[in-house]
Order: sequence, then C-alpha cells, then structure tokens
Amino acid sequence: MRRPLLSTCFLLITFLAAHGQQQLLTRPVPDPSVPPFGVQLKKSVVQIDLKCRDGKSLVQGDGTGFVLAIADPRLPKGASFLYLVTNRHVAQCWDDPDHPRDVLTESVRVNLESGSSKSYSLDTGTWTFPTDDSVDLAVMPIGFPKDDDVDMYSVSFADPGTKDYLHSHSIAEGSPVLISGFFVQYPGVQKFQSIVRQGIVSMMPDEPIKTTTGKLGTLYLADVHIFLGNSGVTGYGR
Repeated sequence: MRRPLLSTCFLLITFLAAHGQQQLLTRPVPDPSVPPFGVQLKKSVVQIDLKCRDGKSLVQGDGTGFVLAIADPRLPKGASFLYLVTNRHVAQCWDDPDHPRDVLTESVRVNLESGSSKSYSLDTGTWTFPTDDSVDLAVMPIGFPKDDDVDMYSVSFADPGTKDYLHSHSIAEGSPVLISGFFVQYPGVQKFQSIVRQGIVSMMPDEPIKTTTGKLGTLYLADVHIFLGNSGVTGYGR
C-alpha cells in the first residue's frame, strides 16, 4: 500500500541468523550451486494486489508479501507448511486514518520459471491477525498448484526475534539488516520486480512506542532505504 515510509517499517518478524561483528569482515568462498542470500530473499517476495471500496469509490491497492516455510513434525522430512505474510494494513486495505476498507478482491502475483508471472486469488477471510492490535501483521496459509513452475524460495522460519534471542545473538543497534520488497515504481511487464536493500538496526527502544497501527507496542527501527509499496517487506538481520 502507498503509505508514509515510517508505516512500511518494520515487518522483521524473525531474525533468521546472527553473527558477531567480526564475522562480518570475513568473506568465505561462496558455493556456486547455492544462490546468494539476497537472491533467495528476493525470490521469497510476492506482489499483493487489492481492489477495495472506500465509500462509493473503488480503490486499487498494492503491497509486498513474502512466503514463509514452517517445518512440522507431522510432515515428511524436508517438507513444510507455507504461509503468506504481510502487514495488517495491507491485508485490510487501510485508509490514511488507519481504518480497514471493504476488500472486494485480493490476489498475489508470483514469478514463474518460464519467464512470466501469474496471479492467484486469495480468500480474504483466511487472514489471521495478532490479538495484540499494536502488531501490524497478517498471515494466511498458501499453496500453489504442483503443475505451476513457481520461481520462488520460501524463507524458513528459524527463531522468533524475541528479546532473549536478540540478546543471545548480540543483535543490537548497528547490526546489519537486509530487506526485500516489491518495486512498485517498476512493476515489471512479464515478471514482477522486487528490490533488495541493506541498512542497519538504528533503534531498539526499551519502552513502548507508537507502532504502524497507531497503538503503543514494541517496535524496532532500521535505517534502510525503502519505497512506497514496500509495506510487508521481508527482512533478515544479523
């Protein structure tokens, strides 16, 4: 959704890995068979398109989503459940006063191995939102037909970014952050385009502050260049 830049920060729901600052100075020889992490992160991104009703007017909205893989012992080894993750204000097509609009249609656009892209309709009734209304987050289960050659990496959920996890992995102000989101200024013709940006964690307040929902809650800020339409970005911190 096209909202002020502050409202697009910050959907870092998980830190997938953490390393000491000294390790950031080393550059191990990369394995050419493994895509660079920025490429993997970029390919987890999907474009979310919405048509919403605002009074008597129709509104076209768009934003960023990403696909998250959750391992489950009930599944065969190596298999995971897939979930679509974005911001609450994207999923509910909020207006500027932060009120949900009536969502008429909602879909995700994903890239295909063939070099094109395809849109899949979403059931807006399957979104799950946190009980804490200060958290700007929306999640729903998602799947794609086996016959579709979807060109995507699903980000594996390793550890939630709890305060204990951040402390034990020395994640603090100054730690690097990598994000990827839909590049709304150039949506692409055959395939949609996502962009990767790097920055740092700039503030981790030790008291509640107003989040992107307008409520008091826990919010981490990053100094990183993002665009309108990046709401729902996926991020990696270390």
